Amino acid sequence: MKNLSLKFYKSKVRPLCTLAVLIMSIAMAGCFPKRERGLVLGPEVTAAEVNKAINEGIEPLNPYTLQVGDFSHVVHSVRVETPGGPQETVTKEEGRNVLKREETATELLFTLVNEVVEYRGDESTKALFESTVKLPKISKLPTLEDAIDMPEAKAHEASLKLTSELGPKAVVHAMAEERVTYHNLTVSNYETAPPASVKARANCSGVPGCRIRIRQVEFDQVVYPSSGDFKRARFSFKYSPDIPIIEPYLEKCYTGIGTIEKTHVIYQQCSRVVDFRFGL
Repeated sequence: MKNLSLKFYKSKVRPLCTLAVLIMSIAMAGCFPKRERGLVLGPEVTAAEVNKAINEGIEPLNPYTLQVGDFSHVVHSVRVETPGGPQETVTKEEGRNVLKREETATELLFTLVNEVVEYRGDESTKALFESTVKLPKISKLPTLEDAIDMPEAKAHEASLKLTSELGPKAVVHAMAEERVTYHNLTVSNYETAPPASVKARANCSGVPGCRIRIRQVEFDQVVYPSSGDFKRARFSFKYSPDIPIIEPYLEKCYTGIGTIEKTHVIYQQCSRVVDFRFGL
């Protein structure tokens, strides 16, 4: 297998103690004390509206643009707001590279090499493995306009399957008996520069104009457990059709309330694409 040789980012952020990392990584959402129940939650929207906004960010991502040599590097981090200032640590890094493309009578098969490095305190573990992406074979490359209407391609379904981790699984699931509401949904579209590593290479790594399009979806989720407290979390997703489809998002973040030594703190878990390259 090809070694992806990730450019590690762990040394660039302030470390958190192992206990704090553990607490932050397992916390799903923080409980607001009962005295804060009167907090104004903002305009409410339905779960269907949230799903629609997410799916509209996924739909333009065409899985048939996969090509050998596509590469992405994702950094997962945790940031905690403390009285002494924010503290941030990298918990995991992932690199993906499209190694091989094969065809059968009915499918396209892409072999990906995945390199994963996980950090716990001053120690790290590294894993290298292969995975496969399967797409139905088609006679032409589908566009966004004809993706839904082409039974042969099923490109729309393939896109949603390939990016399913950004759909329902991205939202904290409540127990069946818990009530859930959604608030402050915002959707914005804009252009921005690609990550610094992409910009640093010749010709901006082949990115036209050194600019990429972004669709950003943000919303709050509030869960009302039977205990009487409520849990509030903020989600933010940034999608881009201008980066390799092996990483369908540019950034996804979750902000909530955690507990360190019986003290409520604001923390944020993020996954960010810090580098990518297109294959040939």
